[in-house]
Amino acid sequence: MKKTIARAAAVAALSSLALAGCGLTDEEKPVAAPTIEAEEEAPAEEAAAEAPAIEAEEEAPAEETAVEQGGPGVYQAELMSGGIATVAVPGEGPEDIEQFRKDAGVDPVGYLVIEVDNTEGTDEAMVFEAEIVDSEGKTYTYEEVMSGMEGWTGDNYDLMDRELELWDKYPYSTRPSAKNTVPLIGPEVPEDIVSVFIDYEQAERVGDL
Repeated sequence: MKKTIARAAAVAALSSLALAGCGLTDEEKPVAAPTIEAEEEAPAEEAAAEAPAIEAEEEAPAEETAVEQGGPGVYQAELMSGGIATVAVPGEGPEDIEQFRKDAGVDPVGYLVIEVDNTEGTDEAMVFEAEIVDSEGKTYTYEEVMSGMEGWTGDNYDLMDRELELWDKYPYSTRPSAKNTVPLIGPEVPEDIVSVFIDYEQAERVGDL
């Protein structure tokens, strides 16, 4: 009887130890959680470290665009009428005006030839002048033919009729729904162009010559 009691006690003790062992195993499982969390946070830290490099790559094209704004090229501006004015800088003067200048004995000049598209305009488009600003801040002004050719004929009455014909051929105004070519006359066009203005509206460089 005593042996049976002792054996039962031993079995009970072993069972207690086994249960205690199972309890320790269950308590050790949550210990692994911090390790798992640390592994999940690592990619987030790497992504944060890479973010400045991505931002730097996105800023580069903006700097390149800013550099390309000046210099010779094709410029465009929206006029107050709603029409569009396009000009090549530097421009080439019309042959008839250039021949008239030579016949009048006038020194070489510079030209800006404005192509006005007022087909979408709601009012008459007026292009009296344009301006170029160089890298030193100097402004070059170009005026429509009536003002730009002032003094070319002098007292030569034979040239006056031709002058009037050119005034009629190249008006500075363009009616709504119409297109027109407006030559502007002024000093020789500088090479170091920084900005272009058409009737006080700053033009945007839209292409190469």
